[in-house]
Amino acid sequence: METNGYNYQQPMYGERPMPSMIEATKACLRKYATFSGRARRSEYWWFSLAAYLAGMVVGLIWALLLIAQLAMWGVNGTLQDRSPYDIFLLNPGFWLYVLFTLAYILPSLAVTVRRLHDIGKSGWYLLIWMVGCPLLFAGAIIAAAYNHDLWFLMIIAYLVNLAVAILFIVWMASNGKKETNKWGPSPKFYPIEQNGTVQPR
Repeated sequence: METNGYNYQQPMYGERPMPSMIEATKACLRKYATFSGRARRSEYWWFSLAAYLAGMVVGLIWALLLIAQLAMWGVNGTLQDRSPYDIFLLNPGFWLYVLFTLAYILPSLAVTVRRLHDIGKSGWYLLIWMVGCPLLFAGAIIAAAYNHDLWFLMIIAYLVNLAVAILFIVWMASNGKKETNKWGPSPKFYPIEQNGTVQPR
């Protein structure tokens, strides 16, 4: 047991090893649409990095296919007859990117909610970022379009969005609660007795 300044004994906690990027990504894919439970920092950030790298690869494939597509149309002499929509709709790389994005959204939302649970916050806070901030920004743009004297609302909306983004980055980078909370036990810490035995969870 640990003792604080008031001589109050607190439980000691051990720490599980940090998962690798592959392990964290596999865990997030296994919990594809699981919004319950908790996710430690490494699980969230490793999955985010893996998804970012995968997105770069898919984007590169899209770009290469686009170059090949434009070159083929140029050789055939049909490039000038193509509309901007053809560049997207007739490019398999575009549809590959759309499928990747759709496949990534759900596990990304799920692990973000579980990460919020790990620091003791409700997953509903995510709506502030996903719904509240875009609506605020859209409202500011519409108001400024109808009344140019309200241009400053766009600056305020931008600053609010920036503040919320910074807040979420801080939350995602915060260490999880050691103790069990209403969303379950910690995925990183586990309680141990003074003699080193694991306490029942």
